Amino acid sequence: MKSLNISPIAVLSFLAFASVQVIGTSCFAGAWTMPKGKAYVKLSVNAYESDEQFDGEGKEKDFSDNGSFKDRNLGIYAEYGLTDTVGLVYSGSYKSLEKKNDHVTQKFDGFSDMDLAVKYRLMNNRLGVVSVQALVKVPEAYDDDEVLLPGNAQYDYEIRLMAGRSLYPVIPGYVNVEGAYRLRDREPADEMRFLGEFGMDFLKKGYARFKVETILGMDNADKVTNTANPNLSADFDLVKLSMTLGCRVTDILGIEIETIREVEGENVSKGNTYSASVICMY
Repeated sequence: MKSLNISPIAVLSFLAFASVQVIGTSCFAGAWTMPKGKAYVKLSVNAYESDEQFDGEGKEKDFSDNGSFKDRNLGIYAEYGLTDTVGLVYSGSYKSLEKKNDHVTQKFDGFSDMDLAVKYRLMNNRLGVVSVQALVKVPEAYDDDEVLLPGNAQYDYEIRLMAGRSLYPVIPGYVNVEGAYRLRDREPADEMRFLGEFGMDFLKKGYARFKVETILGMDNADKVTNTANPNLSADFDLVKLSMTLGCRVTDILGIEIETIREVEGENVSKGNTYSASVICMY
């Protein structure tokens, strides 16, 4: 693990993960699983832009030669309740990437990596919900000789522990925390990942969600290679904060808007993501 000087914000997710038992709206995310035969599908339009990066010491600097990077993509996240305790998860996206500077413009249009996962609920009682998830990232939707790659063109394998708890009747909300280890094939370094999440209902149909996510490279990359995509360093650290506002239009349909800010890191780009999503539960 590198010597990134992570601020208290960067470790909030880890502290939340360690302290979930001291905190006392039903949701279908994180540790919660879908009921048997039910599905949750989220379709998103996402726009990411960056013209600066975190260097190897965590300092912010502009891309050279007036450079910029854009990632426009259509994403899908789907979860299906195979049983009340076992869920199947799929996520993927179709990306339109552009990196340019004063001298060259590089583009990519096509499908990116797919995530396939199985989630198993270990516990569901008055203390909360605890689940474990096994995930594999599949890079078979694109050629690894693309000039501007949408992924590292290698498999990832992740095990994730998730814990959640409703805060009702104190407040109409919930907390969810997660910790994961991601084993990365070939050159990239393995990663530890932490996530802390708080959600709350407001008015009759509205809700808000706040997240902090931390990714820590484990300093075991086979080699550090340069890539045209500034988000694909072989070994990086990153801290992201996100805020989501949503509305339940009907019992099965919802809409969301989200913003994600990259606030700290090393060896990775620094940018913002803006998203609009349609959610269906049936």
